[in-house]
Amino acid sequence: MSEETYAPRLYLILPATTEPSALAALLKAGDVACVAVSGSADQARGLLATVREADRAFVLIGSGADAARIDADGVHLVAPKDYAAARKALGAEQICGVNAGTSMHVAMEAAEQGADYIALSPQTDLIDFWVEAMTVPCVAWDVSDEKTAAAMVDAGADFIALSGALATVDGVTAVQKLIDAAG
Repeated sequence: MSEETYAPRLYLILPATTEPSALAALLKAGDVACVAVSGSADQARGLLATVREADRAFVLIGSGADAARIDADGVHLVAPKDYAAARKALGAEQICGVNAGTSMHVAMEAAEQGADYIALSPQTDLIDFWVEAMTVPCVAWDVSDEKTAAAMVDAGADFIALSGALATVDGVTAVQKLIDAAG
């Protein structure tokens, strides 16, 4: 991890079927920077107002065209090959993040194209390398247990995307405590 450190912020990975009241509680449980919503764009639109009221970013997991259609703050691309089309649909001001999984090659190509962030599998060696070598923010994607969350904090991830059991009020609170203790 670099000498110049700062605390990571949280992403939430949620289904579009999440209840707005549950989402509001999650947003209050920790330093959540962004909510990434999976499912249909029309269903996801129902959560947009809750995220905006909390002054957080809302990205749709899917296509740039769908994200633009519902006026999301951006898109999280699962298929890096869709970057150019997504950027065109969203414009330069919207968030366009790319999931590179475990591929440093894909991650570097997406960063060179202009991705706003790179999502990587939550593996310490990947996150540590990215933080040391690159300037584009990285998201440790799909973190579903506290042990992995702690490792991502230690590796220096810019953002930690919580899913599953951690995408609950108790999970967000626990990971926020890990972050605060490390800071």
